[in-house]
Amino acid sequence: EGTSRVLAELLSEPGPGGRKAYTESGKMPHRYGFGTCSNTRHMAHDKTWVELMDQPKLAPILTKIFGSPDYLVLGCGGELSLPGAMEYQHLHRDTFDNPPQLHPARLEQARQLGLKPSPKLTTNKLIHEFTAPYVCVHFLTSDLTWENGPVRQIPGSHAMQQFPPAPEDEPEWMKLSTLVGAPAGGVVIRDGRAWHGATPNVSREVRSMPNVEFSPGWELGWREKFLPHELWETLSPHGKHICRAIKAEKGAWPQGK
Repeated sequence: EGTSRVLAELLSEPGPGGRKAYTESGKMPHRYGFGTCSNTRHMAHDKTWVELMDQPKLAPILTKIFGSPDYLVLGCGGELSLPGAMEYQHLHRDTFDNPPQLHPARLEQARQLGLKPSPKLTTNKLIHEFTAPYVCVHFLTSDLTWENGPVRQIPGSHAMQQFPPAPEDEPEWMKLSTLVGAPAGGVVIRDGRAWHGATPNVSREVRSMPNVEFSPGWELGWREKFLPHELWETLSPHGKHICRAIKAEKGAWPQGK
């Protein structure tokens, strides 16, 4: 319901000029980002996305990935692919991870995941691979089929330092590394460092994937406070804890919708 409502709002703007802001993140024709519908670049002002932040079935999986229940919500948004999106999106990563020195809290996360930090370069590389600084969870509102622009994701690319190939240089096996078969109601959990990209939507349906982004507790840093306090209060105790870095003060309404 929530994504359909936002899609209707987005398409109510006369295009293409009126929708320019929605595509400013580099989206190609007939592709839009939910996040660019808001001045905050997130959808945390919408209760649908706030509910997605606090899914009890996801909590144990994310706890396993991050080695602790002390992880954080980074933001929320997602992608829309409309019929007629004919191009392959460039393979890209959402974040680059090559710090000169591993954070002590990251080493602790490695220990919680069963790794034993040591001065060896190979061990440090292994810690990099296993301790994702950013994880994106996509919620599927429709089955991913070969026709409706399924996302392709390149296995093992989260550990690569080189840049992804341009579309004209991309081998066929990468273009075919799609998530076809993933059912509506399921989720796709993606390491933000991994190469990924959309494929052509030759169907007659909209492929909509709202998402929520997470990080380990050691990636606190500076966060914009874009989650309204009133919506934060609707969360479970665990949901409130993981949204601690993005919660606005009571009475403050973030810029956005």
